[in-house]
Amino acid sequence: MSTLKDIAKNAGVSVCTVSRYINRKIKVKADTAKKIDHAIEHLHYIPNNAAKTLKTNFSSNVALLIPTLANLLFAESAHEIETVFRQNGFSVFIYGFENDIRREKAVIPRLIENRVAGVLFNTLPSNYEDFLHLRSLDRNGIPYVFLNRMFSPIPIPSVYVDYYKAAYDATGYLIESGRKQVAIMLGRLRQPQSHINYLGYTSALRERGRDFSSHTIFECDYDSNQIPALVERALAEKIDAFYCLTDLIAIHVIHALRALGRRVPDDVAVIGAGNTAFATLMDPQLTTVDLKNRLLGRSGAQLLLDIIKKCDHQQTLILEPNLIFRGTA
Repeated sequence: MSTLKDIAKNAGVSVCTVSRYINRKIKVKADTAKKIDHAIEHLHYIPNNAAKTLKTNFSSNVALLIPTLANLLFAESAHEIETVFRQNGFSVFIYGFENDIRREKAVIPRLIENRVAGVLFNTLPSNYEDFLHLRSLDRNGIPYVFLNRMFSPIPIPSVYVDYYKAAYDATGYLIESGRKQVAIMLGRLRQPQSHINYLGYTSALRERGRDFSSHTIFECDYDSNQIPALVERALAEKIDAFYCLTDLIAIHVIHALRALGRRVPDDVAVIGAGNTAFATLMDPQLTTVDLKNRLLGRSGAQLLLDIIKKCDHQQTLILEPNLIFRGTA
């Protein structure tokens, strides 16, 4: 197996230069970098991460915990997270907790056992009770960052989107464009992201003198199979506009409306949230709120990276969403 000494000899530089270059601690001239890269490839050099872990007590791996990769909201931010860490010499392990706090708790001992350098938590499982299981990360000196997990300043480094503004702006736009009965389609009201959307929605209605009740608030439990029945119930209440928690929910709402003979946006307007790739695959394209998924991932990754490297960092970063006007509202 090739060593740093072999790489240094082949490239005509010092072992120290090779070591610092591989660990991204220095920048070298382009021709020097080319020689080192060629030597690494030619000699099939593989870094000894196990030795590095023994020396520093931490690996060059970080963990990302997300509900699922099936939703582009999480896939897009995960892509940005992986890119930031890869460019800084880290690997990212992704764990799906399928919206279940028990699965999240079960993976924590594995992360500690593998001495990950840090952890990113994206979104909060709906059946959460507390954050006591994260104390073991604290005890082992493993830093972590919350992404869209809580929506107010807390003692944990966090990046989140202003969901209140997203729901407020979308609902306000629907009312001001002439819609009479605006409904909101949530995931689960108990989850923070659904609850904060609910608050923005109800505030927009109140400020414009509109009523709201259980007849305008729907929870689909993130289950597309429930949406057709909910949409049918909404139409019985004369709903003529929907604001949906995600683009994917909005698309299922549109499919349900069309199956019931309703035209979008002529009969019923629909606004999604996320501005994912799904939004532009519709005909007409989906009006949506840009939740800055990619910026969320980059910002969260950079925040955790700063903490790992013991750099100055912000405690809380709030991202501002904005409406993207297309063809469904």
